[in-house]
Amino acid sequence: YTRISNQPIRIHSAIKNPQAVAVIDPTLATPLVLEGLAKDGLLVINSPAAPADLRKTLNYKDGKLAAVDATKISLEALGRAMPNTPMLGALLKVFSVVSMEALEKQDN
Repeated sequence: YTRISNQPIRIHSAIKNPQAVAVIDPTLATPLVLEGLAKDGLLVINSPAAPADLRKTLNYKDGKLAAVDATKISLEALGRAMPNTPMLGALLKVFSVVSMEALEKQDN
């Protein structure tokens, strides 16, 4: 799990009520990932499936859902399955807590 904040984070316990959940491993995309997620929360899943199909499979009715085939993107771009980077890009696009510029500054 990861916490994102513009303030120092001093809590190192499980996250019980996340505003967003990113599922990088598609085999973990089960209703369990929705536990505690805010009703208007954001779910980003690495999956080639259509968002409507994922909503039905996960019984996810109210929040935002984004599906990105991050494994395919990484295979095409890098020649190997490394879905974490495309998933980070997708999460930044739909969950505007951190700007791309801020992320680039952290890399330098």
